Amino acid sequence: MRVRRNEKCDVLVIGAGCAGFCAAVAAARSGEDVILAERECMPGGVLTVGGNNHIHEFNNPFLSENKMIIGGIAWELVLRLHSEGWAHIPDMNAECKGKSVRFGVKVNSLAAATVMDEMLAESGVRVMYGTALADIEMQNERAEAAVFSAPEGLLRVSARVIIDATGDGVAAYLAGAEYEIGDENATLQPATMRVYPSNARAELSESSRSLFLYSSLQEGDNINHVIGYDPTTAEGLTDSEKRARALLCDMQKRLREDNPDFSFLATAPRCGIRESRRITCDHTLTLAEYESGSSEGAVCYSFWYVDIHNEGKGVHKILDSGITPKIPYASLAVKGIENMLVAGRCIGADREASSALRVKASCMAIGEAAGTAAAMADNGNVHTVDVSQLRKRLADNGAIVPDIVPTRSFSDMMAK
Repeated sequence: MRVRRNEKCDVLVIGAGCAGFCAAVAAARSGEDVILAERECMPGGVLTVGGNNHIHEFNNPFLSENKMIIGGIAWELVLRLHSEGWAHIPDMNAECKGKSVRFGVKVNSLAAATVMDEMLAESGVRVMYGTALADIEMQNERAEAAVFSAPEGLLRVSARVIIDATGDGVAAYLAGAEYEIGDENATLQPATMRVYPSNARAELSESSRSLFLYSSLQEGDNINHVIGYDPTTAEGLTDSEKRARALLCDMQKRLREDNPDFSFLATAPRCGIRESRRITCDHTLTLAEYESGSSEGAVCYSFWYVDIHNEGKGVHKILDSGITPKIPYASLAVKGIENMLVAGRCIGADREASSALRVKASCMAIGEAAGTAAAMADNGNVHTVDVSQLRKRLADNGAIVPDIVPTRSFSDMMAK
């Protein structure tokens, strides 16, 4: 096949979701020539395209004081949105009542994508939307280039370091990396397709609302379960998305029985995915390590509960010990590939740990760490990055880094 265009850069970030956005900005601010390739036509991933516009979780609500655990580029985005009236930031110093850990920042998806565009441009990132990954060219254990299907045809991008921020670990998979997927039977958690009603204030009975696991329909906050979702093959993805639409259309019919005026105005264009490939990295973060706050080589904090959805009640384990989990750099460096990092929910972790660290704020902190590390890998070997220097640079750039930058107070973070 004919490649119609060739490009070269220092750092190639594949996927412009929450993790990829932060990775690209971090690498570019470090002086790298960065290309960010994204299959959709806007940044933000599930935050924008997927319609799930809460960013969890910048704090550990079970700490007695100084509860803020994630700052850096992620918090910068939030403050910029907040300053323009496009983000609702709850009081993250409030007492955690019962087992509730929901202190997410609610953002306007359109504004979030727009401000992300602005930050990428300000940082000098070369952004390519509508550009879907097709293959990775390997030379021994090095990923030499990525080939994309772009609007003008096949596009080849060579880079010193490649960051896989696809969520599904597509680049690492195409490069031949090992991975795990789902449970012991390779069964994945269900996905969710967000819906938006045309008449937001339509009255619905409690039985109708119970069709959704969690619902604030006027804001698009709803969870439906698309069981058996498979994003890893064309046939699996097609079948899953068709079933998602059929499920919601059936829900719409049943809701109209309750209120004839009710209908869905729109859905997100694709499902939000909770789980797919977990790439094998130099270290696999276990749930025991996540719960204990193991800190060797940690580049950021994370906080959320073990959150595995399935057809039944699922597995939900609140981490209320007052210990804040940490993410080690070794879980970002793809095993067996010299110059590839992963960022976001596809990092090296077991299923339980992955179900907790997959939330957006954690993915954004991981992305910033990956982008900064890529800039430090002068010879392209991400496995030889000096982690102590990486941690120091992250701290110097405003990130909250375990054992270097203490967790911070909410009032201090809001005053920035």
